[in-house]
Amino acid sequence: MNRSNDNPLVQTYLNFDGRCEEALEFYKRSIGAEVTRLMRFKDSPEPPAPGCMAPGSENKVMHAQFRVGNALIMASDGRCAANTVFQGFSLSLIVTSDAEVDRLFNALIRFPELFNRWRGEPTEAPRSRR
Repeated sequence: MNRSNDNPLVQTYLNFDGRCEEALEFYKRSIGAEVTRLMRFKDSPEPPAPGCMAPGSENKVMHAQFRVGNALIMASDGRCAANTVFQGFSLSLIVTSDAEVDRLFNALIRFPELFNRWRGEPTEAPRSRR
């Protein structure tokens, strides 16, 4: 892809602090994500500086890239300090049919901590407005 400085690309990069592989599996099962790249810390051409990684993190994900529809998202286990806090951002799924809304909502509702609920406890998936 040829990109100029006049048209920069902003890329989403999520840090899961030791739970990246679990998140990737969840996204694969629930919304059909396809992992297109995965590198573990042990495979890095340069080892991390001493004290930057938790002991035993060599099999954790240093870098991953996955695709959801046309979107590319990058992810990592970060420093593996086991204190993941997701604040100040959101990811949105845009779909074109009520059937797809239902499918994705039903896959994600099993994990309510992963997304904001609409006006309290929803009894069905919210419908897109056309």
